[in-house]
Amino acid sequence: MSAAFFGNALVGLALGHLSSALGGARRTVGCCLAAMVAGYAALAAAYAPDASAPQLGALPFLGLSLALSLAQFPLATTLTALSTAAVPPRLKGTLVGAEHAAFALAGMVSPAAGVGLFRAAGFFGG
Repeated sequence: MSAAFFGNALVGLALGHLSSALGGARRTVGCCLAAMVAGYAALAAAYAPDASAPQLGALPFLGLSLALSLAQFPLATTLTALSTAAVPPRLKGTLVGAEHAAFALAGMVSPAAGVGLFRAAGFFGG
């Protein structure tokens, strides 16, 4: 987790250059989303609950999780920059507060929804 924080700090310091190199904010969002889709697909493929699949261990999981974190941070930051640029200055605080509330709600609901989905599909420990 410390590596993710450090990596995100470095990405944050270079986000302007990264966004310019990728072709602007909207292209940055697309690239981050594509990286996240690829990362989650790789996690799903590498850690599928298949008895014939080799056990990869924790290090590849941690590496993929770090890579996903490095895509999620610039995605969230760029989306916030795009959305705040689209509203008048007097509404920016309201918009950022609403975004943070939505992100917090997703953080609270997603784990329970994921566990329910896994249980419905027959993937659960115990």
